[in-house]
Amino acid sequence: MEDTKPIQARVAKMAAEIESKLLDGDIEDALSCPRFTLTLAIKGIDGFVLANDPTGVALLGDLQMRLNGWLARIDRCLPKMAREMSLREATPALVEILREVPTALEDLKRLSKYASPMAMWS
Repeated sequence: MEDTKPIQARVAKMAAEIESKLLDGDIEDALSCPRFTLTLAIKGIDGFVLANDPTGVALLGDLQMRLNGWLARIDRCLPKMAREMSLREATPALVEILREVPTALEDLKRLSKYASPMAMWS
């Protein structure tokens, strides 16, 4: 049976990277590692093989939306051509993500029980 521990580890690592970089200078440097780690977690969720259970499908869909929402919030903080945002201005959005991490980790643990027994062969 497939386990969500690698995905949980990536989400926890992303949160730790945000916390450690929250007060460090340049926003691009501060958010590049957490953004990369989050994309790895999203790929793990996207490749997760579920059993035929509507509760598991709903939980997986909720997690996908949540993690993609975090990615969108991080992307909104990164500099664009006409807009520059400081790390101080981005802090509220990042703190909001950090508040949501414990719930997401609990949901990832719950998702493990909906894994397909055939996942080990895929």
